[in-house]
Amino acid sequence: SSPIFGMLDSDTFGVIGLSMGGGGCMEAAGAVGSEVDVAVSLAPGGYRTDRFAAGNATSVTEAAANISVPVQLQVGSDDAMVPPGRVYPFYSDLIPDTTVKEYVEIDGGNHIGFLNQEFAEVAEYIAQERPDLAQIIGTDAPSGIGFEEQRRVSSIYFTSWFQYHLKGIDGYESYIFSAEPVVSNVSVLEYNR
Repeated sequence: SSPIFGMLDSDTFGVIGLSMGGGGCMEAAGAVGSEVDVAVSLAPGGYRTDRFAAGNATSVTEAAANISVPVQLQVGSDDAMVPPGRVYPFYSDLIPDTTVKEYVEIDGGNHIGFLNQEFAEVAEYIAQERPDLAQIIGTDAPSGIGFEEQRRVSSIYFTSWFQYHLKGIDGYESYIFSAEPVVSNVSVLEYNR
């Protein structure tokens, strides 16, 4: 009697998360015996620049090394909370090269821009009008493209990723595996398939 009865595909399972949820998404995808079939991690937390020092591996970096399902990583070029320099190493160094993976850097995007508009507006206000407060609480850098544009770009890429990998719709291949980004405001698009 559920209104969604028969609408869910229980044979495939995708996960998506932002920030520490993005790190959790990678932990779920890289867990032993994971049932995850595809993952999208938005500005994932859990990478430490000193990870090679003894004892500095995190549960996220350890899980990333075990990911074998298609995984897409997204980050804003202006993200001050989880900057591209902390996301790109997941793609380049930690997730195995045998894994289908993609790195999308949204030109002018920030961290809060992945959230809802109200949070984005509050963060923008604090960053622009109260830099003293922003320094104390560690808020994000201002967005260079605005909330709506960041969400548009992000959703095109993660929707295409899920449609291609979960539903097998080949028409989405041109969005995620193109020589050049097919959407404006993408500064870096790299993939391994």
